[in-house]
Amino acid sequence: MSASSVIVSVYRDAVALRSILYALSVQSTGDFEVIVSEDGRSDEIQSLVSEQSFIPRGRLLHVTQDDIGFRKNRALNNAIRCSRADHLIFIDGDCVPSSRFVAAHQALSNGEFVTAGRRLELGPRFSERLRQKPETIEALSSSMGYLTLIPKILIDHGKNIESGLHSSVLHRWRSRKPSPLLGCNFSCPKWYLEQLNGFNEDYEHPGIGEDTDLQWRLEQSNFSITDAKFLAILFHLHHERNYGLSEKNLEIFQRTQSERCVVTRNGLLKS
Repeated sequence: MSASSVIVSVYRDAVALRSILYALSVQSTGDFEVIVSEDGRSDEIQSLVSEQSFIPRGRLLHVTQDDIGFRKNRALNNAIRCSRADHLIFIDGDCVPSSRFVAAHQALSNGEFVTAGRRLELGPRFSERLRQKPETIEALSSSMGYLTLIPKILIDHGKNIESGLHSSVLHRWRSRKPSPLLGCNFSCPKWYLEQLNGFNEDYEHPGIGEDTDLQWRLEQSNFSITDAKFLAILFHLHHERNYGLSEKNLEIFQRTQSERCVVTRNGLLKS
C-alpha cells in the first residue's frame, strides 16, 4: 500500500491535468498513488487518463460521476472511498505541484497533522507555457531555477511570488500560526476525514465548502493543523473566474456553526 493518495479534483481541463500528472511523475518520492477525482464524465479526461504514460497504471485511479452541476465535494468523497492509503493529499485541477510537494506533505504530516499549504498565482502567459510544456515544472521546482524565472513571472503579473520559494529556513522563521486551509493544497490522515464523515455534499457551489467548512470542523475536533508554506509548493494556473462567494454556501456554513454540526450528515455516509 502506498504511503499517500494524491487526490486531484478536475473538471474538463485535460490540458492542465496532463501537466499535473507529469509533475507528479517527477516527484522526489514515488510512494503514493494518484486519484483523479472528476466532477463529471469527460471523454477528454478519460482519454488522457487511459493514454498517459507518466503515472504507472497500478498507481492511477479515475473516479467519475454524472455532470449535473457543481458537486466537487461528492467527487472528493468518492475519491476518499477509493483511496488505498492512510494519508490523503488534495490538490485542484488547475494547480501544478513542485517536485518536492508530495514528500513535503508526507514529512510535515507525520501521520498525525493536517498540513495546510499555499499557492503561487501564475499569470496568463506563464500558465500557458506550463500547460503546453509540462517539463517547465522542473525548472520551477529548482531553487536556482525559480529565482531566475521570477522576473518573467512578475512581468506576467504573477502573485504571491514568495510562495514559490522552497526554503526550510524561511519555513522555520515564519509565524507558527498555520495559514487558512486551502482546498487546493492540504493533506491529512484519512481517519480524520472518516471521523468527520468527509466533505459536506450540501455545498453545491464553489467556495467555503471544501476548505473553510472543513477547517472549522477539524478545529472543533481539536485536530492539529501545521503550516507548509515554503515547503509544499504549488503553482496555480491562470484562468478566468466567473464566480464569487455563494450566499447559499454561506447559509449552510452558518447553520453548520450554529448547530455545531462537526460530523456532517451528508458526507461519506448519509444520515
